[in-house]
Amino acid sequence: QTQTIMLSNLIQEMSNNNVPSYEIVAPTVKRVVRNHFDCQTLDGARLSDPLLHPEHNECSFFNLDLRYHFDEDMTTIATNEDAAYAISPLSLALLEDSSWYKANFRAATTPTFGRGAGCGFVE
Repeated sequence: QTQTIMLSNLIQEMSNNNVPSYEIVAPTVKRVVRNHFDCQTLDGARLSDPLLHPEHNECSFFNLDLRYHFDEDMTTIATNEDAAYAISPLSLALLEDSSWYKANFRAATTPTFGRGAGCGFVE
């Protein structure tokens, strides 16, 4: 049986200078990205540009945006040295926000890219 997950509460369209972008805005994800970048005004984790499927009136998201999450687990070029054995706080946050998992954040490996860089780095 196929299960449909409603993304309206998880992924939101944002607009900056009339340029749309999309972010994962789940509560734990929001807390993790705010703490990682040391920017308490962030709404969530920025996604890469979506692949649009106009004939089906839908779009697909596959990865976090490399400009902000360069060495994160859920990107196309994850560079974490221990990637085979590690999981980031952001990945754990997304799993926990799915309500399918209870994450142990003490076991996470925090990426260094952008850590503590402040709002100027991400806004």
